[in-house]
Amino acid sequence: MRYEKPALSLAQQLEQLRSRGLRIDDDEKALRYLARIGYYRLSPYMIPHQLPGGTHRFRSGADFDGVLRLYIFDRRLRLLVMDALERFEVALRATLSNHMSLKSADPFWYLDSSHFQRQGDHDRLLQDLTKARDDEQHRLDQDLRRLQVRPPKNLERATEDARKQSFLRHYLSAYDEPSLPPSWMMIEMLSFGDLMYLYRNLADREDRKEVARELGITDELLSSWLGTFQYTRNLCAHHGRVWNRQFGVAPRIPRSPGVAWLADTETFRGKGSYRRSRVFPVIVALQTVLGAISPGSQWANRLNDLLGEFSAVPLNPMGFPKEWRADEFWQPYFQ
Repeated sequence: MRYEKPALSLAQQLEQLRSRGLRIDDDEKALRYLARIGYYRLSPYMIPHQLPGGTHRFRSGADFDGVLRLYIFDRRLRLLVMDALERFEVALRATLSNHMSLKSADPFWYLDSSHFQRQGDHDRLLQDLTKARDDEQHRLDQDLRRLQVRPPKNLERATEDARKQSFLRHYLSAYDEPSLPPSWMMIEMLSFGDLMYLYRNLADREDRKEVARELGITDELLSSWLGTFQYTRNLCAHHGRVWNRQFGVAPRIPRSPGVAWLADTETFRGKGSYRRSRVFPVIVALQTVLGAISPGSQWANRLNDLLGEFSAVPLNPMGFPKEWRADEFWQPYFQ
């Protein structure tokens, strides 16, 4: 079947929404948001306001402001989740690098294949790092050539600045051996996915356990949650919808009493099993980690405030139990 729908002007989009029963009190405001956000991006936030059956007709009383409020809530929830993910990621990078560098007494431990389970994955890691190094060297060489072609007033200062523009450039300019930088620089060159595979590929389980312990969880949980966090991070980075999303990678539920988790063990069982694939368990997992790496964090309070401010947004599509605040898991974090 060929796609035949024509492109619509902003005015036509507005009229289409109105013809489908959506109340629009301020045309200028609605046109502005359609122009800056886009009809297509807003359309998933219209669905809860529409009648079932796929006719795109809106429920009685539905208005543009309600659609917009849901969009704004989702955006703020996404930014809150991304904030926690950033803290986790930074902590994992530092913890893994510090532990392995000190245990091995070698800043270049990652070059030694004996630290890894799978040789192929280790080879790919080194190939990716080598490519990143070569690409940065190429960019540095280009910058230095441009400075020679059009020398600035203070060529020496500009050259020095170009060589120190990044930690990798500084290393390449100052050192010949080893060809790759020490662990604390290397770890910053990795994508989140590379970081996940690096951790999972560590040969000694005691190393994986110790890194996870510093983050307040077990190694099995960290291996699982890394996959969930990578999925969530990519979703947030591309401005994806979070609030009623069915997540493709659900986090493993802790069984160890040493890991902070919900007191209500039935939350994700029976009729609540659908919650496993919603954002709620991701949020609980993030709070578990934040409790270990940032115990004074106000993140839980910000979550509570956000849900209070947008109390009209239903909790069920996010997987939140109705009385989620009452679970004793949250009490140490609410201040």
